[in-house]
Amino acid sequence: MRFLKRAGMALFILFFLTLGFIFSSMLWLNRDLPDTRCLEDFSPPVITRVFDKDGTIVGEFFIQKRIEVALNEVPSLMIDATISIEDRKFYRHWGVDIIGIIRAMIQNIKAGRTVQGASTITQQLARNLFLTQERTVVRKLKEILLAVQIERGYSKDEILLMYFNQIYYGNGAYGVEAASISFFGKHARELTLPEVALLSGLPKSPIYYDPFKNPEKSLMRRNLVINSMIETEVITEDEGERAKNAPLGLNPHTDAFKDAPYFVEEVRRKVLTWYGENMLYRSGLDIYTTLDTDLQKKANRVTEKWLQRLEKMYRFKVVRDTTEKDTTGAMTKYIQAALVVIEPASGAIRVLVGGRDYEESEFNRATQAKRQPGSAFKPFVYTACIDNGFTPSDEVLDIPIVMISGGVEYSPANYDHKFKGPVTVRTALALSRNLAAVRLIRYIGEQTVVEYARKMGIKSKLKAVTSLALGACEVTPLELTAAYCVFPNLGVKIEPYVIEKIMQRGGDVLYEHEIQKEEVISPATAYVMGDLMATGLDA
Repeated sequence: MRFLKRAGMALFILFFLTLGFIFSSMLWLNRDLPDTRCLEDFSPPVITRVFDKDGTIVGEFFIQKRIEVALNEVPSLMIDATISIEDRKFYRHWGVDIIGIIRAMIQNIKAGRTVQGASTITQQLARNLFLTQERTVVRKLKEILLAVQIERGYSKDEILLMYFNQIYYGNGAYGVEAASISFFGKHARELTLPEVALLSGLPKSPIYYDPFKNPEKSLMRRNLVINSMIETEVITEDEGERAKNAPLGLNPHTDAFKDAPYFVEEVRRKVLTWYGENMLYRSGLDIYTTLDTDLQKKANRVTEKWLQRLEKMYRFKVVRDTTEKDTTGAMTKYIQAALVVIEPASGAIRVLVGGRDYEESEFNRATQAKRQPGSAFKPFVYTACIDNGFTPSDEVLDIPIVMISGGVEYSPANYDHKFKGPVTVRTALALSRNLAAVRLIRYIGEQTVVEYARKMGIKSKLKAVTSLALGACEVTPLELTAAYCVFPNLGVKIEPYVIEKIMQRGGDVLYEHEIQKEEVISPATAYVMGDLMATGLDA
């Protein structure tokens, strides 16, 4: 009898010592825990999306691929499936499922390894928000404490909303909306029963159950979720059987952003410069641009077609091999090209081809490559002349000329090495006679031509030399195209741009483009130049 009393007393003391240890441990752990009240202002990194002029997504920037949605945009089947497979007592517990923990401990002890978890949805949320994925007792205890705090401060619906916007589903997708688009190419609200079941099974082990890499394992996991939904009477057996017989039905949101990578990169550079990395990669901006995707696709095809023809025509030793990537860097061994299309009336850049393949060379030849424009620079010489009293019918000599420039003899020639003698200004431009252009720039003044080119939109450094008339100074395709827009705009320069509007996550307008206009040459001069240049098409 005395032994039983002593044993009882010992157990009583041990019980209270254990409680004391647990309580003191909890207090100790609680010191390092984050305040869950910060979730009221919690704003996880969200995808910044780039749209073309018609509202089609053409690019994304992100640290974590996440698209926030409201709970009413998550299908009820998705909620039911997640609760069925992850946490059947979700609406009844206070953050922790004690019975589930005991059951998991027994199963793990029997197996001699971890074969079953017992984390509730709230615990998973706490782990993903505040903790690491390491498997230690201390981390587990912290997870439990945080789950309890979250349950005390937030409703079940608020917890579900945070869960479905936070949890990782694999394939780079955080949150159910990003996962739905990544795996099925559709919004979460459009998911079917088999698709819901597949996604609900992924958080347990996104890599192991990756349907792209491990379709058989993913299928087994999906069907396990469906069985769980049948057991919890979320769906009928007939519905479950039909869902289990359905294929995985993957329709990945492929990188549909290959049509205009150079354009999208230009957008990224500008937003990064204006607002910084945090705003660009974490704030979930919606960036509406000037891109005409249909026109861009046509430009891509035309550019590649002509370059291939050139490769065959001139029998280049190195041509682009579309079956094997060139990894030599920005400067590929095969020929490249750039193409820019600007809407003159607004300055909107509709097309930007910066090269043949962005993956092989990120160097944007439309905005970064400075090349000699050659005869494409002559209209600036003629503009200066027309604006200073010349007429299309005035004559200029197309005959040999020899000059001394910097102590060196300079003797330009025509491309055909022939001379036409006296020709009108109209004919000289239409036939692109080099010697006529040289005489005109010498007459009007090299510095004058530099000033006209500058005010029309050429920003690159230009030297006031005679060879400027033949395009000796380097410019980019973008600035040359923008400067040409002055002609159809009847003398008005409009700054080219790529971004129409930037919207913040809450719907507020962060930026909206305003067209910048400036008359730089007279309307009469611009009209005459347009007429002269049109003559060249018929020459």
